[in-house]
Amino acid sequence: MTVPHWFVLACLAVFAVCTRYRINRAFPRKGAGGLAEGRGDEARAVLYSLSGAMMPWRKETARRHVLSYVLGISYHAGVFLGFMWLVLIFFGAGLPQVLRTLSLVALALAALSGLALLIKRALTPEMRYFSNPDDYFSNLFVDGFLLLTAAVLRNDSVTPAYLVYAGVLFLYIPVGKLRHSIYFALARVYLGLFYGRRGVWPAGGGDSWRMRG
Repeated sequence: MTVPHWFVLACLAVFAVCTRYRINRAFPRKGAGGLAEGRGDEARAVLYSLSGAMMPWRKETARRHVLSYVLGISYHAGVFLGFMWLVLIFFGAGLPQVLRTLSLVALALAALSGLALLIKRALTPEMRYFSNPDDYFSNLFVDGFLLLTAAVLRNDSVTPAYLVYAGVLFLYIPVGKLRHSIYFALARVYLGLFYGRRGVWPAGGGDSWRMRG
């Protein structure tokens, strides 16, 4: 492996340690929760929390801001695609050119979605009031990752710089606004466990959700 490969691995190790620390801090200690017997299916509730509960017809803010919701979905889907390509590029996996081209287009569209959300933040007085420099920097940092991933798909010579950039991104996630990527997953899982244990989520979920006892 090259020096950039070792660098991104070292950064990923630091990221894993920081993520583990935040997980331990976020979740209550064992035995700290309610003592009542569980009356629902926690696994189903967690699945719902990460899927159905995120749909626009289940989220009032999404229903009221459809364009922002679509841009957000495009942006975050592009981020997932970018990290998938990071793994493939790291191991030097070869894929058909058509997939590389389609991914390049998707990554470019995701970056444009991110920039559109950034512009909206900057031009909307209410959002600008609650924003700080990290809100803008984090967006641009991720946009750069998406565009650099697309650049690698077009020209492999960019790979060393790309790996270094990805490594720095891993270091920044736990300390900047991007740490919401950690807390988002934790929050959705916790909501599923909380409401699933009580057998009340989702409402009207059918017989499988009916309270037992």
